[in-house]
Amino acid sequence: MYSKLITLPLTLRRTFGASLAAFAALAAWAPCAIGAQDETPTPPPPQETELEKALRTHALLGRLKTEHGAECPPFLFVVERPRRDEPGRLEQVSETFAPWLQKLGEVFQREFVLYNKLEPLAKPDPLPVYLLASPAGMRNAVRYEKERGRFGERVIFLDEPGVLVTYFDANLARIPKNVLRHPLLVAAATRLIETNHRAEGAGPSETWMVRGLARYLASHGPETTPADMDDPPFDAEALKTLRPFLGDLDTRATFVVPLAELVDARTADARKSLVRQRAMDASLPLPSFEDVEELLDAQSALWLHFLFRGRGSRYRAATQRYVAKVLHGKGGAAELAATLGAATTKLDAEFLSYIDNLAGGGVVAGAAPSVRRKRESEAAIVHGEVGVPIDTDEQFLAMALARARAGQVENAVMTLEDGLELLDTGDRDRLARELERLRAVSEARDKYLTDVAERRGKLRLERDGKRLTVQVAALEDGMLRLNDNDAGLTDLPVSRITALELARNMGKKAADYGPAWISAYALLLAGEKRWDKKLEGVADDAGVRSDGTEITRLVGTGIALTRLDDLSRRPVPIDAADADEMASVIEALWKESGSLAPVRERKAALHALATEALGVVYAWQGVEESLAGKVRRLPSGKTRVTYAFDEAGEAADFLPVKDYLQGRRDERFEVPPAMQNAKLTVRGGNFEGKGAICVRHKLAFEAPTVRYEYLYARSAKGGGQATILVGICDDRKASYIGAWDIFDLEAYDLPTSFARTAFHEGERLIEPVKAKKLEIRHDGKGTVQLWVGGRKKREVEVGPRLEGSVFVWIHSTVSVAIKSFEIEGRVVFPQDDPTRDAWIATRLAEAGLGE
Repeated sequence: MYSKLITLPLTLRRTFGASLAAFAALAAWAPCAIGAQDETPTPPPPQETELEKALRTHALLGRLKTEHGAECPPFLFVVERPRRDEPGRLEQVSETFAPWLQKLGEVFQREFVLYNKLEPLAKPDPLPVYLLASPAGMRNAVRYEKERGRFGERVIFLDEPGVLVTYFDANLARIPKNVLRHPLLVAAATRLIETNHRAEGAGPSETWMVRGLARYLASHGPETTPADMDDPPFDAEALKTLRPFLGDLDTRATFVVPLAELVDARTADARKSLVRQRAMDASLPLPSFEDVEELLDAQSALWLHFLFRGRGSRYRAATQRYVAKVLHGKGGAAELAATLGAATTKLDAEFLSYIDNLAGGGVVAGAAPSVRRKRESEAAIVHGEVGVPIDTDEQFLAMALARARAGQVENAVMTLEDGLELLDTGDRDRLARELERLRAVSEARDKYLTDVAERRGKLRLERDGKRLTVQVAALEDGMLRLNDNDAGLTDLPVSRITALELARNMGKKAADYGPAWISAYALLLAGEKRWDKKLEGVADDAGVRSDGTEITRLVGTGIALTRLDDLSRRPVPIDAADADEMASVIEALWKESGSLAPVRERKAALHALATEALGVVYAWQGVEESLAGKVRRLPSGKTRVTYAFDEAGEAADFLPVKDYLQGRRDERFEVPPAMQNAKLTVRGGNFEGKGAICVRHKLAFEAPTVRYEYLYARSAKGGGQATILVGICDDRKASYIGAWDIFDLEAYDLPTSFARTAFHEGERLIEPVKAKKLEIRHDGKGTVQLWVGGRKKREVEVGPRLEGSVFVWIHSTVSVAIKSFEIEGRVVFPQDDPTRDAWIATRLAEAGLGE
């Protein structure tokens, strides 16, 4: 079917007509021997390298016909030619992958190899990256590697001859490019780290470092270019994974693992035991192994971003040195602390503060509320109809003054500087006048806080409506280090000290740190009514008195514009509490600022956004109120519904379905007429019955995991036949993913003619009266697995089947008892629900946003 792969350099040369020098990184060519009596010597044929030979003779890769190999050292990019001609495919995949691989190699070489003077042990061959042409080819590669006990989903590494393998076909073209290439870049970065290992052994021993550094290097967003990898953005998916664990003190203390423990948990078993033991100690649900891995990998990626980019990159050089130590087989928590010159407990506190800033502020329990950091505020716009373009002098003034009120004085200064640079029209003198005032506030604030830190003074703050006093231990890089206090604050960014708090703390001594009008101006920004009392006896007020009324109006406009901008960049949450908070923000915005033109003009857009958020709130309330099973919301945003079948009412969550998949019954054994359309009954801790039965759960789920335990009764006559099918992602029209007994796994999508099966070969004997524990795991990406008794037994691709209903289908002449049933996944809610629509309309009317 495929021709043999000829010697790789010749294959590439035929494609591009490139010189042999272009492939010097791939193969070492023998020097030309010059004959004494031959004026035009002919060079001998090139010597085949070990890598070329291994590729040519490989059981899988040796059969492939390659179309292209792009130069992207230290990688070699090779593309398999698809069976059918696909115009433009070569250029598309080359542009999508090759420049990013090359840039990854450059960054790693510069930041780690050259920086730490890591001399290669030998001249390395380039690492081939094979892009297969179809999912079928990828399955073959996976099958080949599974013989060695390893498995990967989108990318695998073939030990022999040392090749990264992934695939691309037309169905993947719709996936955002950054999402598509991220797994490959992570795998490629991992290989770079492992191949630069300098100590004896299989590779670097610190799992957190290898995985975290790989994700840090590979992090990039949808609008980035390869050049942006010089300064990788934080891993947004890692932050999304970690964020649900931050807001609650118990879950944060349990699942945000201290750095010392993260570093010293070196094996998969140690990492698993670490998190599960912490969960048991806190009496919290035990996470699955996959959840543990993802949680720790997310923390590792964010830790590396913090160590390289956080705190003004103060730990960057030391972290680079520590990477070298890890590559030389040294390391550990004590070594890390010594290299960075900071205790790991201190780093833990700084890391939490850093993560809180990335998440927008106020996410970590006990942290002070704040407006979002600049990087967060520049997140992509999600609801363009809600945001307001800032393009007039008044809008720049309003945004700057609102930010200054919240404490972000530097951000306010930059806003006005941008306005003066960008605007050719408008009152530039007005912008310049306000800019000078804000610069004076910034300078006075810094002088005052420096004084407080030097004398270990105290600050009076207000957080969540409560007043507290904290003692300042130090001021470093815009961060106040605090001594122990009742609120549990360890660090306080200067940008979180509001204008009102600054004025109250400076008090009568404000003039010692800046102009005499500073205190009045800060109170004016804060909205205090008697702000002008502070100007009594002040000869030079820098025009504050005359601009006071306008500043009050502009601050109100700026707060409204800031809220609109924030809402435009916030996706509607899937969590009920967050969605309710979003709806409350919209309600407050409309009630407080609905008379302002920018808000009034966006009433329809705000109505639509509030409707969507309230739909999430209503849906989650409906889940808890409508189900008899035990419902638990998980930090990941998923819902877990558990049935022990110890109450008769639990049966009501499973709705009878008549004649579903009748063709599958017709091809099996005959069930007596009296058993047709039978039902399941809760009895004695079981959900049991016999005959032709099908029930479907009330809710639909996205990429669920289903765990269940069942057994067959022993036939009174010694015979009897039975089978059970548990299905997920069912469209109610015979497209589903299903597991038959303990044997088979299948996935069907009839509209696209998609079908994947993994069937058991041989006899199918099941011992009666012996419970079987099964688990169907959908990874949400592209595969589903069947686990039996804690061991993976089958795996297939899911194709388009990503969400749908859960059903139980029984065909049996003996009683079947389901002892327990658990569904875990994101709930998919119906679109048409008159009761929901009425409830939402009432909430909108109360907020003043009714039709």
